[in-house]
Amino acid sequence: STQLDVLSIAHNPLSKPAEVLESLINLERLDLASLGWKEFPEWLLNLKKLKVLYLENNLLTAIPSSIEELSELQILWLQNNKLSELPSSLSRLLVLQDLNVKHNPFHPALQSAADQGIRPADGGRHVLIGGSGEKRA
Repeated sequence: STQLDVLSIAHNPLSKPAEVLESLINLERLDLASLGWKEFPEWLLNLKKLKVLYLENNLLTAIPSSIEELSELQILWLQNNKLSELPSSLSRLLVLQDLNVKHNPFHPALQSAADQGIRPADGGRHVLIGGSGEKRA
C-alpha cells in the first residue's frame, strides 16, 4: 500500500473514483469537495485512518450509518449538499470536533441547530455543527 496521507481531488468532475483511491488506506486527509457526487462513496469506509474528510458542495442525499467506521474522523464537512437528515451513528465518532452541515435541506429544527452550532454546556467534547469558521485545517 502507499504512504500517501493527504489527497485533494476537489473540483475535478469525476463520476466515479479511480480504483486506486480505494487502495489508499493510509490517507488521513481527503478532499472530495465539489465533485457533483449524489451518493456517499462506500469505499471511503475502508480508509480507517481518515482524520479529515471534505465532502462539501456535492449533491449527497444521505450519509450511511456505517460512517461510524471512520472512528478517527476529527473534521467532517458536509455543507451545501442535499441532506435531509443525519445518521445517529455520527454521535459515535468520539474524536469528531468539527462537523459542518450548513446549507442542507434539513427539517427546520435541525436546520436551526446547523445554522447556530451546538456546544455542550458541560465542558465536554465540542462538536461544532455549523463548523468552525469554515477555514480548512
